Amino acid sequence: MELAVSCVGYCGADLKALCTEAAIHAFREKYPQVYTSDDKYLIDVDSVKVEKYHFIEAMSTITPASQRGSIVHSRPLSLVVAPCLQRHLQKSMNHISDIFPPLTVSSELTKLSILSYGSAIPLVYRPRLLLCGGDGSGLVNILHPLEF
Repeated sequence: MELAVSCVGYCGADLKALCTEAAIHAFREKYPQVYTSDDKYLIDVDSVKVEKYHFIEAMSTITPASQRGSIVHSRPLSLVVAPCLQRHLQKSMNHISDIFPPLTVSSELTKLSILSYGSAIPLVYRPRLLLCGGDGSGLVNILHPLEF
């Protein structure tokens, strides 16, 4: 679960590269002599164990596709501060949900009227919200759940 939270913005190819890189880190740790010698070695693949810290090391070397094309301004709460701030973040998100409730179609008649007008009525409800604050105020953490 921790890995999934850390991999926001990663596509399938990024995840494959991350797993490959983590395996390479684990392999280098177990068999460092392979990279410094021209000799051939008999490798026991089952002895190479990929651990959590290998993924953390690999994440520092991989730039996800979503971050290569544009700047990602949101991120989830870090695992260090989440226990302290999760309740406050959820309270803020609930307040935003109260102000901007999701669009719901309540009756069959309303559904039919929306369908009959075609593109005159937008089918996607997109309210606008301006968040402002200084660095370190937690705006990137509020933006993260709003993007999904």
